[in-house]
Amino acid sequence: MISGIHVAANRMVIQPESDPGHGFKFKPGEMLEAKVLKQMPRGSIQLLIQGRILTVKTALLLDPGTRVSLVPSQEGDATVFKLVSPHPGTGGGTISTGAGGLPKGIDFKALSRLDSPKIKTLLSQWALHSAEPDHQILSKFLDAGGLLWEKKIGHLASLPVGDLIKAAPSTLFSQDIKGLMLQLLKQYDTLDASARKMLTEFVQTIEKFQVLNQQVLDTGKSLIPFPIFGPDVFSFGQIFIDAGKQNKQSEKDSERVINVSLLLNMSNLGPVRADFSMFKKALSGGFKLANQETCDFIKHLLPRLKVRLIDNGYLVHELFCEVARTEEIESSSLVESLLKQEDARVLNVVV
Repeated sequence: MISGIHVAANRMVIQPESDPGHGFKFKPGEMLEAKVLKQMPRGSIQLLIQGRILTVKTALLLDPGTRVSLVPSQEGDATVFKLVSPHPGTGGGTISTGAGGLPKGIDFKALSRLDSPKIKTLLSQWALHSAEPDHQILSKFLDAGGLLWEKKIGHLASLPVGDLIKAAPSTLFSQDIKGLMLQLLKQYDTLDASARKMLTEFVQTIEKFQVLNQQVLDTGKSLIPFPIFGPDVFSFGQIFIDAGKQNKQSEKDSERVINVSLLLNMSNLGPVRADFSMFKKALSGGFKLANQETCDFIKHLLPRLKVRLIDNGYLVHELFCEVARTEEIESSSLVESLLKQEDARVLNVVV
């Protein structure tokens, strides 16, 4: 059971006394940066927005000094802000999911000893490469990463015999990492103990991701694994995507705020978490790292990252870097974000 969550509607309403004559102007759909100045009686807080101090009514727990990204809208005579995602310092409980941690590493030497060209090829295709932007990377993670293996098998089973032969089922195993690992496990008696252990752990990890994603199928959230290679250890990085649940049939995907978190353990930098919020082409976000030395190193790279994002057509509101709390960079931290109740999604420390 998930406990310790403060459930609050994701909205703030400007109080009339702080905006006489509705003098606060905004463009529909724009993203605004604000700072929480102080908490007020009767569930209100003071915000500093565009140089103006506004009092808003909200049930959200936001600490003074917290920076937030807001999207304004008009509801009748009221101006309403939707919280895109809080910056560091937002209040909120710690979640214990009971889901268990993911493996910290799998013996890469055992993987190498399998001497399977198919594994090496598929892992290379599945892996994250940083040389050039890859706009199809999520599709690759999903298609090759084993999360859809049973769906692929189900589709084959529904085909007429003639179409099934044309589909060449044997090739399906070489194009899906879970299918390939299961195929290799059929050779159980010929594998050494370390290879059997590695294959079993690999499949169990993929299945854990499958179960987690199945639990939140209708929430607009996904947790997707991808491979990271070290000198001796193969491990999993994770991408968490929260596109929000579509509330209206007419609501367009482009009108929704998307939160994306990436968690990986790098040999030189240690654990790294990157959190970004995007609304259309506007984004803000940053990095959480294990220590100040690593954080200082990344800070020097942020201007270069901003230029690359702008060159790719993004409007960058803010990039930051900070030392993470231990629980924010644990392997189970994105699992906790995945399993949070939908009404409490604004408590994710995402930006």
